[in-house]
Amino acid sequence: MTGNLTIKFATDKTKKQPFKHNKPHLKQNLLTCSVKNIEYSQTYGTAVPLNKVTF
Repeated sequence: MTGNLTIKFATDKTKKQPFKHNKPHLKQNLLTCSVKNIEYSQTYGTAVPLNKVTF
């Protein structure tokens, strides 16, 4: 349960500043993010955008 709270906090923190430094690798990141979002949704049953947390 603590993992969920940490992920939510990190997501809220990164919402204010979009990740501009990832534009050169944006296509690769989006592909990776879709896979991680699917895995997270299957594991926890929620759709928390992991791309803003992992990058």
